[in-house]
Amino acid sequence: MDIELTTDGRKQAYVTGKNLKKFGKFDIMFVSPYIRCRQTAEELIKGMDYKPKLVIEERIRERERGAIKMLTKKGIQTFYPQEWERLSMEGKYYYRPLGGENYPDVGLRLHSFLGTLVRDYPKKKVLIVTHSVVIMMFRKLLERLEEKDILEIDANDAVKNASITVYKFDKKERHLKLKAYNRIFY
Repeated sequence: MDIELTTDGRKQAYVTGKNLKKFGKFDIMFVSPYIRCRQTAEELIKGMDYKPKLVIEERIRERERGAIKMLTKKGIQTFYPQEWERLSMEGKYYYRPLGGENYPDVGLRLHSFLGTLVRDYPKKKVLIVTHSVVIMMFRKLLERLEEKDILEIDANDAVKNASITVYKFDKKERHLKLKAYNRIFY
């Protein structure tokens, strides 16, 4: 959670902020508490030339990795061979590391967050600054995707740095529809 944004990441976020102007002004910006997301939000705001109401939101933080945080595949195999075996058996989606979360756990957090958006911010233009697993689980919830769909998207079109995903309310169908995914401007 304390990993800072790189110089390239700052530039990418600034350019993305410049291009967010095309979407009009946002009423509110929810930001993960992780430092790289806070720094991304700072650069987005510089690029957008205005500051929407800013809310640091715990429920949109990255998936908790618990005991295997910061370990590579080799590190997990070396230091936690039983965890590696469990990951291999349960798969990426359902595997919950010791002290960590799996994808459905993140989905539960996001389900709660979406309820807050519907209740407290109807008809507001919302910008969310978050992480890849969170974006995947937003897609699962909003598009009613299945596990296999999320894993396929993740494998073939993983979330890019400073990319945007856009949903717009479809009045006729009465739900949010995906308008853009993984769009980059740098």
